[in-house]
Amino acid sequence: MAPSPHSAAIDRAIERPSPRRGPQPLDFVTGRSPRASYFNLSQLFRNPHKIMSDLDRGIMKFKGADSPVAIALSATFILGGIVALIVWALQSAYSLS
Repeated sequence: MAPSPHSAAIDRAIERPSPRRGPQPLDFVTGRSPRASYFNLSQLFRNPHKIMSDLDRGIMKFKGADSPVAIALSATFILGGIVALIVWALQSAYSLS
């Protein structure tokens, strides 16, 4: 398949920095300039109705995920784990019994 006649022009435009703005560094993750990333974020905040919620993603599709019992239980486990780690760290650092 023959290369597109526009591909050479696109390659030259990518290699040459813009005379008005100077060279733009590329983001290593997306391969785009930070200015383009900023544009995408501004579009995201301009259209808040397009933002997906957890329910849209399918994370909390099962029933009872946001019930008060489930929230209290998970908070108790998380806070209890944090307290246990702090107590363990203090016991090993200061030999408390």
